[in-house]
Amino acid sequence: MTLRNTALAIGMAFAIAPSAMAAQHQHQHNGDRFEQMRKITEQADKAMTPSQRRELMQEHMQTMHEQMQSMNGMMGHQGGMMGGNIQEHMQKMEDRMDMMQKMMGQIMSQQKMMMDMQSVQPDKP
Repeated sequence: MTLRNTALAIGMAFAIAPSAMAAQHQHQHNGDRFEQMRKITEQADKAMTPSQRRELMQEHMQTMHEQMQSMNGMMGHQGGMMGGNIQEHMQKMEDRMDMMQKMMGQIMSQQKMMMDMQSVQPDKP
């Protein structure tokens, strides 16, 4: 390998590494947010008053909204199927499908909480 090719390879490695690290950080952040939504759902199920449940539902909805924004941004910046390793592309698609499935679970939890709220009497002053 010539000096020029070595320099080019090193340059490419430094250009790719931050992107890979950012993707890993984003993936971890998404997992944290899903865990946060799960905990909020558990808290809402245990809420003693309708007002507590309503407050937790609002927090859950906000977290879901943030997660959707994050997923939209991530999907838009992943790039197309041109070039690169097919295994990496398949893994990215699988990761996205996993996130979408988790998000659907959260949406279903939100709907259940809303239906449960409708069957509960309001707080008494």
